[in-house]
Amino acid sequence: MAITSPAAPDPWVWGDPGHTRYMGPQVYTFLSRAEYDRQLGVTSMTDYRDYFKSDWQRLHVTAADKYYVLRNVK
Repeated sequence: MAITSPAAPDPWVWGDPGHTRYMGPQVYTFLSRAEYDRQLGVTSMTDYRDYFKSDWQRLHVTAADKYYVLRNVK
């Protein structure tokens, strides 16, 4: 899956009326089972594994946090 999103300082984050929420790199942490295993009980990350069953691996994130490439892990 390839995702594009305006980065936080980009004026289009909130300048486009179709954008209703900011999706920064932290959001994609919730798609990874490995990140849950690493962070649960150590950080304040909420456990959504009972509600979201997919597992995605980040293959690429640009330095500006605008482009993401994820792979579904089966």
